[in-house]
Amino acid sequence: MDWLCPGFNEVLARQLKTFHGNLTAPLTISHIVPIVQTGDLHIAVYDHHNHQLYVANARGDGETGPAMAYDRCVKVGKFSTDRFISSVLYFSLVLLTWFIYTNPILTC
Repeated sequence: MDWLCPGFNEVLARQLKTFHGNLTAPLTISHIVPIVQTGDLHIAVYDHHNHQLYVANARGDGETGPAMAYDRCVKVGKFSTDRFISSVLYFSLVLLTWFIYTNPILTC
């Protein structure tokens, strides 16, 4: 997703304004990601209130169904908020460390 591309961020802004205050994971899956068409390779939607995870990958060779991940999202199951937050923080630190070391302009 190129967030500097008006074709995407204007559509996203319109969808978020339309559903402001009423966003749910199922609504995001049905009325946000497929309209914006973000997540053609992978999409994950987290419902923190109900501890639900929805995820999809693009259609692989020999598979059936929609080609793009944003059209294939399914509920995976429940997750533990504490474990989830710990995992996200750890992954974010790993990713940030990798990003800093691979982009010399950002290093001291």
